[in-house]
Amino acid sequence: MVSQQRLLRRVLVAVDGSPNSRRAALLAAKLATVCGAEIIVVNVISVPLQLQQFSRDIRAEANKLVRRVASICHSKGLKTSTEILEAGSVVEAIVTFAADKKISLIVIGSRGLTGFKKLLMGSVSAGVLSRAHCAVLVVR
Repeated sequence: MVSQQRLLRRVLVAVDGSPNSRRAALLAAKLATVCGAEIIVVNVISVPLQLQQFSRDIRAEANKLVRRVASICHSKGLKTSTEILEAGSVVEAIVTFAADKKISLIVIGSRGLTGFKKLLMGSVSAGVLSRAHCAVLVVR
């Protein structure tokens, strides 16, 4: 039988400040604690060209967000690191980062989009779920 620690060595939690991403972060921390896994907190900045002048402010907010989540993980005794990724596609950034870092599990919040809005906008969680190399846990 394979031990749980072998199955989950590195857990990536993608956060955006939404209530669902906060719930995802708390669940990721619990899973990492139980499995003795490392946790990596990621936020992806996708700044349209028109807003490049605000990118420093956006990066500062992203840093606050990942540090807040990381401090919760540190308080639980977890080995924690943070990353701010800048990319045109949030999905591509998360999936590529996860593959490069040999992530065992991606935990991400669901935005809860339904119907026509989901069809038009797409969903980061659905995109990650369909493209990731590893297991993905979507939290509501």
